[in-house]
Amino acid sequence: MVTHMELAPPSTPSNNGKAFFDDALALHRQRRFPEAEAMYRKALGVERSFPALHQLGVLLSQQGRPQEACLILEEAVSKNPQSAETERELGAAYQSLRDKARAADHFQRSIEINPAQPNILYRLFQLLTALQAADRARDLLIEVTTQKPEMAPAFYLLAYIHFYSGQPNEAQAAIRRAIAIEPKNCMNHRVLSLMKTYTPDDPDLLALESLHRDEASLPLDQIIALRFALAKAYGDIGEHNRRFDELLTANRLVRSRLVYNENNAKHEMDRLKSLFTADMLKHWAGKCDTAARPIFVLGMPRSGTTLTEQIVARHPDVESTGENTAFPDAVGAIMPNFINEPAITVDKLEALAQDYVRANSPIAGNDKRTTDKMLGNVGLVGLIHLAFPNAKFIHVVRNPVDTCLSCFSTKFGGDQQAFSYDLRDLGGYYRIYKDLMAHWRQVLPEGVLLRVNYEELVADQRGQTERLLAHCGLSWDDSCLAFEKSKFVNTASAGQVRQSMNRKSIGRWRPEARLLQPLLDGLGRENEH
Repeated sequence: MVTHMELAPPSTPSNNGKAFFDDALALHRQRRFPEAEAMYRKALGVERSFPALHQLGVLLSQQGRPQEACLILEEAVSKNPQSAETERELGAAYQSLRDKARAADHFQRSIEINPAQPNILYRLFQLLTALQAADRARDLLIEVTTQKPEMAPAFYLLAYIHFYSGQPNEAQAAIRRAIAIEPKNCMNHRVLSLMKTYTPDDPDLLALESLHRDEASLPLDQIIALRFALAKAYGDIGEHNRRFDELLTANRLVRSRLVYNENNAKHEMDRLKSLFTADMLKHWAGKCDTAARPIFVLGMPRSGTTLTEQIVARHPDVESTGENTAFPDAVGAIMPNFINEPAITVDKLEALAQDYVRANSPIAGNDKRTTDKMLGNVGLVGLIHLAFPNAKFIHVVRNPVDTCLSCFSTKFGGDQQAFSYDLRDLGGYYRIYKDLMAHWRQVLPEGVLLRVNYEELVADQRGQTERLLAHCGLSWDDSCLAFEKSKFVNTASAGQVRQSMNRKSIGRWRPEARLLQPLLDGLGRENEH
C-alpha cells in the first residue's frame, strides 16, 4: 500500500483557480483533508465555481462538519440546480443535523433529477414516513415507478406506503410488481406475507417453497426473509409446528450476527434506577417549566402499544408521531453519556425539550399535542419527565408469553430489538424491562404514568378509552373508538391495527413445553403474571 508520505506532492499551484482545484482534488483523494480544504478555499478565492463548492461541501461532511457543509452545498446548488449528486450530499448533511424536513426536501429533489437512486429513495422514504408525510411519499413513488417501471425497489417501497396507509389492495399490487421484476428476491416475498392470508396449495406458498429448495444459493439476508415468510404462511394454514421450526431457524440466523448481552442491559437499567430516584426527581421538579404536554406510549414490542397510541391519536387535538426517534436523538446530541456521567442542568433539559418540540413541529405544528410510541424511550422516562414535567406516560402490558412469542414471530427493521431473536434472551429482557417500569411507576409523581392492560382494553374498549383520555387530560371524542380508520401507521402492527377490536391475539397457539422452556426460564416468575 502506498502511504501519504510516498505519494508525489501535488504540483506547485499558480494563481489559476483550476490548478488550485486540481491539486485540492488530488489531496482529497489521498484523504489529506486539512490540506485539501485549504486548497479548495484557495480555488474558491479565485472563483466561486460549482465543482470547488461541491467538493468542499463533501469534504466538510466527511470531516463531521455538517453545518458548514450545508452552507457550502447550498451555494453549490445555486450554481447548478440540476446536480442530483449535490442535492443528495446536501440532504445527507441536513440529516446529520437531524433536520428531517430539509433533508427530505433535498433527497426528493435529487430523486426528481435522477430517479435511479434506490439507496437515496429508501432514505427519503424513511424520512417521509418519520414525518408522517404519506401522501407525499406515495405521489413521489408513483412518479418514480412511472418513469422507471423496472425499478423493483420503488415498487417495494410503494407497497409499504400503501400498507401503512390502510390500502391493502394497492399494497399487494405494488409488491406483486416488485416480485414480477425480481422473483427471487425474498425481501419482496416477505413483504407480501405481511399483506395476505395464505391457503393450502397457494401459488404464493409454492413460490416460497421453491425458493427454499434453492436456499443454499441465497445470501443470509434473503434466507432470513424467506424463513420469516414461510413461518407466516405455515401459520396461516394451521401448520403451527412447521411455523415454529421456521421461526427458530430465522431467529437463530438473525441472532448470529447481532450483539446482545443481558448482563449489560441489566447493568444499564440498574444504573438508571440508581440515578433517577424519587428524591432526585423531586429535587428537579419545576426547574424546567416546559409547557408542551407530549404523550409517551411505552411497553414491550408487540404488546399493544400501536393500538393504544392510535386510540389516543384519533382525538382531534392530538397528532401521532409514531415510533419517533426525536427524544433519543436529542439526548445523543446534548447529553450522550448521561447514564455514566450525569451532568444534568436546567439549560440541558430545556435544550432537550426545545430540540424535541422542534423536531415534531413539521408533523404537529404548534397547536396539537403529540403521541410518541418509541419503545426505546423506556430508559429515558426520567429525563423525559424532567424535560417535560407536563408529559403523560401510558404503559401498555400484555400477557408475557403472548408478548414474547409475538416478538419472536417478527423481523424488526435493522438491528432493532436485538434481544428478541433468542427465546432465553427475550424472557430475560422482559424481566429486566418490567423491573425498570415498576421503578418508574414508583418514583414518578402520582398521575403521570397510567398502566393499561391489553387484554382489558380488548374486553372493554370504551371503558379503557375513557381511562386513556382522562389520563391525558383530553375530552371524550367518539372518533377514538374508530382507531382502525387511522390515516397512517408505520409500525410492525400496521396490519393488525387496521382491524376492529378483536381477541385474535389473545392466547394464540403455543409450541410444546420443551420448545417453550427457554422462554419460560428467561421469564422466571414473570410467566406467572
